[in-house]
Amino acid sequence: MTQHNAESSYLDTYHAAMLAHDLRSPLTVIIEFTSIMRDGLGGSVTPRQQEFLTHIESAAGELLNMIDQQLDPNTAAVDNSSDQEAKETSDA
Repeated sequence: MTQHNAESSYLDTYHAAMLAHDLRSPLTVIIEFTSIMRDGLGGSVTPRQQEFLTHIESAAGELLNMIDQQLDPNTAAVDNSSDQEAKETSDA
């Protein structure tokens, strides 16, 4: 049964990592191209368009951070250990 649990844990971690990658990739492209447009490298941008592009870049960055926090196995492991340490400290 222990081997089954290890395999299941591995598959869960692998699935989360693949999902994080699949979500992260298009968001990174959105952020980078938004930055290119905002910097005027694709042509002139009005102040109003600058504002829109800044909002797009910010929202995409926030979503990217949420994906990293929720789906990245390395981040989740760090978050879980920090939560456990905080709980142990408060219980003491």
